[in-house]
Amino acid sequence: KEAPNSSYPEPGIYVKSKSSGNDMVMVFYSDTNLVGMKLTGSAHVPSSKTTFTFNMETNELMVQHANKGFVSPYWSEDYKMVNITKYKFKLDNHKNSKDDSVYDHISRFVPFVIE
Repeated sequence: KEAPNSSYPEPGIYVKSKSSGNDMVMVFYSDTNLVGMKLTGSAHVPSSKTTFTFNMETNELMVQHANKGFVSPYWSEDYKMVNITKYKFKLDNHKNSKDDSVYDHISRFVPFVIE
């Protein structure tokens, strides 16, 4: 589904970077909600699970957390969407900066071949 507004982030595959490593996330729209679904999982939230939802009109952001093994999953409101552009956005956790994440649209990556 196309972005409901041309200024909104493009749907597609994003690389999520944070202090604990990188993940691949499929980003798409459900009405005016930007939704991220994990393509690569972690010990806490596995692949195919929704990792975040962001309402583009109200700026409400929810990020899924869980204990190891996806035990007791819950939606955290400790995040804020910052620096949102067509091909990049950042989520800041105001309680734990180790959980801050940057999402880059994979189409913006340039291959680099090491010989």
